[in-house]
Amino acid sequence: MTESPSVPLFGRDTELARLTELLPQARQGYGEAVLIEGEPGSGKTTLVQALEADALAAGFTLVRGCCDEAAGEFPLLPVLDALGVHRRGEDAARAEIRQLLRTGAGANQDAIPALIERLLGLVETACEERPVLLFIDDLQWVDDATAIWWQRLARQADQLPLLLVGAVRSRAVGAAVDALRRGRTRRQGPLLRLGPLDTAALTALAEHHLGAPPGPRLTQLLTGTGGSPLCAVEFLGHVGREGLLRPAADGSRAVDLATELVGATLAGAVRNRISHLGPEDREFLQTLSVLGPEFGTQEALAVLDGSARELAPRFTGAQALGLIGLHGSTTAFRNPLLQERLYEDIPLALRASLHTRAAERLEAADAPLDRVLRQLTKAAALSDSWAPRGSWSRTWLHEHSEALVNRAPAIAVELLSPLLDPAAPDGRLYLAVVNALHRVHRLEQVPVLCRQLLASDADPATVGEASFHLAIQLHIAGRLVESVDVIEQALSRGDIPPRWLATLHAQRGPIEHHLGRPEAAQHHLDRAIELGRSCEAWFAVGLANWFSAFFAESVDPHLALQRIEDAIDALRRDPSERYTLVIALSGRLRALRTLDRTADIEDTVDSLRRTTEHSGGVTPLTTTVDLAKLRFQQGRWDEATAEIDHLVDQDTAEHWLLFEVHAMLAAIAAHRGDDAALRRHLDLCADRPTGEFDFDTRQLLALANAVAADRAGDRSRATTALLECLDPERIRQQGMRFHWLPYLVRFALAAGDRAAAAHAAEVCRAEAEHAAIVYWQQAAAHCEALLAGDAVALLDVAAYYQRTERPLEHAQTLQDAARAFTASGDHRQAEDAAGRAAAECRRLGVPYGADAPSARREWGWESLTATEQRIARMAAQAMSNPGIAAELNLPRRTVQTHVSRILTKLGLRSRVEIPHHIPADPAAW
Repeated sequence: MTESPSVPLFGRDTELARLTELLPQARQGYGEAVLIEGEPGSGKTTLVQALEADALAAGFTLVRGCCDEAAGEFPLLPVLDALGVHRRGEDAARAEIRQLLRTGAGANQDAIPALIERLLGLVETACEERPVLLFIDDLQWVDDATAIWWQRLARQADQLPLLLVGAVRSRAVGAAVDALRRGRTRRQGPLLRLGPLDTAALTALAEHHLGAPPGPRLTQLLTGTGGSPLCAVEFLGHVGREGLLRPAADGSRAVDLATELVGATLAGAVRNRISHLGPEDREFLQTLSVLGPEFGTQEALAVLDGSARELAPRFTGAQALGLIGLHGSTTAFRNPLLQERLYEDIPLALRASLHTRAAERLEAADAPLDRVLRQLTKAAALSDSWAPRGSWSRTWLHEHSEALVNRAPAIAVELLSPLLDPAAPDGRLYLAVVNALHRVHRLEQVPVLCRQLLASDADPATVGEASFHLAIQLHIAGRLVESVDVIEQALSRGDIPPRWLATLHAQRGPIEHHLGRPEAAQHHLDRAIELGRSCEAWFAVGLANWFSAFFAESVDPHLALQRIEDAIDALRRDPSERYTLVIALSGRLRALRTLDRTADIEDTVDSLRRTTEHSGGVTPLTTTVDLAKLRFQQGRWDEATAEIDHLVDQDTAEHWLLFEVHAMLAAIAAHRGDDAALRRHLDLCADRPTGEFDFDTRQLLALANAVAADRAGDRSRATTALLECLDPERIRQQGMRFHWLPYLVRFALAAGDRAAAAHAAEVCRAEAEHAAIVYWQQAAAHCEALLAGDAVALLDVAAYYQRTERPLEHAQTLQDAARAFTASGDHRQAEDAAGRAAAECRRLGVPYGADAPSARREWGWESLTATEQRIARMAAQAMSNPGIAAELNLPRRTVQTHVSRILTKLGLRSRVEIPHHIPADPAAW
């Protein structure tokens, strides 16, 4: 948290007015996210400093951070600096973040998502105390994680007393910068572009600096600066230092150039400024330039020679000359180009040594790991063949290898790889690099390193872990026999520790399964469980039980649930496995849903949410999708879309599950008759890869296309779309088969294809006979009743669907019954069933009948779902998003989505307006 000095500003009145207009609404809880673009030296930072002065007077907390070109691989560094995470003596929340940075978020979990959640929480907490102006400078150097943090916060800004401001150079390119431009707010907040100053502004600026107006020669030369205020200021300093000014010839107050000069440039002005520095001042500033454009004052004292008392005159003098500025505990070069020039003047051969020396001194001063690591990274960046120089850097990297992997895996690969020696592999370093490569998805190098370890005389534990990593990579590559060979060689050694023996047996299970050897697969999984329990290798026990459950899910859900319970029990015993535990809990949801254990489902969701919060607040992608699918199946579609709203804009190339997200949204859009959304999501799935992970996506897409064709009146096309899923050899792998098989029977009958309908009904009956699962049996009964036109049997099935919270199936089966009653001439019963179906369809937002308009209410209180109404009531009581999330056991991000939808549906700008739109009648709640 920083205070901002008052900075003179010229020629930016319009831009400053636009920004200051945002302060009152931010104070009222309706914030904004703003990007300011401009060329270097255009005054972006000065403009924000003027805004900060107004914000400070208005009671805002000021927060400021700065990106650094040389620290681009450090995830979230500008945010950590801005929020003071590394400052000693701060609160418990910051101490938890520091712990995350040191030790990571637990086994099998990347710490970055957890860090993003915690850092968002810090901002939200600050906003609860006072309105906040948060400024991040030099966003052209932004790292990917900071860009994600910015996007998340920008989307939330309109629900907070927050003005989020970023400065970025014009024409900056890159995926992270593009993400910033996309993610200002849901209303797309302002993007201010700073152009060149006009002559009047340049004249006013010159008069401020000179104490007199500029004469014609000086004015002409200032105009030649291209309207850059920074260039103009530097040029004015240059002509003053060189004694090139004299009173104007006309006897006025003006001052002018004593002689003609060629056009001014910013680079030339900066060079001139440096040329006037004495040797000691130049050395002082060059040492500081090694730290970057902005740095902590204590950091500077650590790398400089001399005590704080001895160095104080140097800092004071540089500040008086306008070379550096002090902002609380932060020091920054006034002109980033000055820092760049000073740094570039250091001989290239010396820079790496200076960075290494700075790192060593920072470590001796007990500086945070980030500060030390940043200097070593800068040293490494100076050479394509960097290797740690001296024993200190090698020792430090070795001792901090695990923390380095947790903090910045990409940098860990860069810094630790030169330490690897194939002739004498160090197991600890090799495995640290392997783990880092996993984190950054550079998996092609993993087998090479693992084989080098296995070819050495590594200790048995290292051999076990290396074999595990190698077997996984070979399995992913489809080289199943080689993967088995690697595991078998490790198992046959006789000296592998039991923990790794158990883990290797667990990993061999799915490999054997994919080789078509289910008995061998189960043997190895059982062996993993036995060994793991004996040595308390709970990850191996959990993994083996999870694989067993996965294989049993489509055949024997009762057995699958028991295996999942065993996996959960094992994973609960190891606090480092909370992330994996969350995934196991989502597996329990699937089994409970199949078994109609509706009373247990919400308890499991609550347990899952609590475990997620304890593991850093990050829900695994697979769990997020499982939760959305649960809500989809329960007909709670608005809640389903709220769960996955943050995934919609992600590149589907990042993970195959993102295709399933779009397939689910396509299915919802098809049922609701939203053709534009349907086409958008179908197009995003057009180029999806196919394979063993594609089954649910394929089924959802087929269902979406079939429902859309049915709405268009093309029942033959609807039938064909679902028949593509009816592969006898793969039907059991399609976990949604009992959901869509009744659709297929319905569409085939409507298309006059009774043979296809009968075939689908027979498949459903045959699949249902594999286990005594009521849901499967009822789906089969549904198909047979459709085929027979048995209205009474259809009503029985509808009643089952209603009891088990399957509202879509309930509505559709009532429609089926209404048609059957009509066909038999029982119009009273048909009207009753149709009325009940229409009511259920209205609740779902599904048009009743193929040609009916959407039944959803888009605006007003009644358009809110039950969850949205509850959140609206809580927001009306001034509860913050984190408070609501804690009360309802929901992720903050999901609450944010719900609040955004509440504001949209009620036509409001800010959550402070919500209390005025809560119905007076409590029954309406």
